[in-house]
Amino acid sequence: MSREEKKYLWDIVTHIDELLSFVRDIHTPEEFRKNQLVQSAVEREFEIIGIACKNLMELNPQIQISHIRKIIGMRNIIAHGYDEVDENILWKTIIDFLPTLRSESAILLESN
Repeated sequence: MSREEKKYLWDIVTHIDELLSFVRDIHTPEEFRKNQLVQSAVEREFEIIGIACKNLMELNPQIQISHIRKIIGMRNIIAHGYDEVDENILWKTIIDFLPTLRSESAILLESN
């Protein structure tokens, strides 16, 4: 694994950790929707995570990480369709996909 690939995996893991720290005390989509400050911070972290995923895929299209394309797609919506961001979908992505993305990225990082 190249140094660049490791850097992107590190970025994915650390920025997911940061994002999850922002929502640590938020337990429902309703709480998330009501907290604009947290939403803004989460969106910024998603942009960073998504671009790291995109760059990683460009370096290694064969990399095996679940849901990586969904995360890239979410990043694109946030970055280019900011007025179309659905907080419910964003929340669902946090809950359903980020833990697996983090775990698989950390395993790849540690195994190389």
